[in-house]
Amino acid sequence: MHKMQAPDGSTRLAYRDPSFVPGNYDAVLLEPMVYYPQPQATDEVSPGTLQDIPGRQTGPPRGLQPLIDQWTRQAAVEMRRIVGGK
Repeated sequence: MHKMQAPDGSTRLAYRDPSFVPGNYDAVLLEPMVYYPQPQATDEVSPGTLQDIPGRQTGPPRGLQPLIDQWTRQAAVEMRRIVGGK
């Protein structure tokens, strides 16, 4: 575990596998969120609201966007190197 800066500027503890090499990957797979246990409607939360929750998810989970941006920049540099011979 080591300290890292979170996207909101705060500090968090995170683990990163020392053998992880971002250059070995060319995509990020984001699976839909699965709630466990299955949420149940209540007097305060209607079944329609529960069905609408997955549609409200926009973009990657919080904190993952900076990593995706970094991978995108690295991929662009590599593509320029391959295509442009640089």
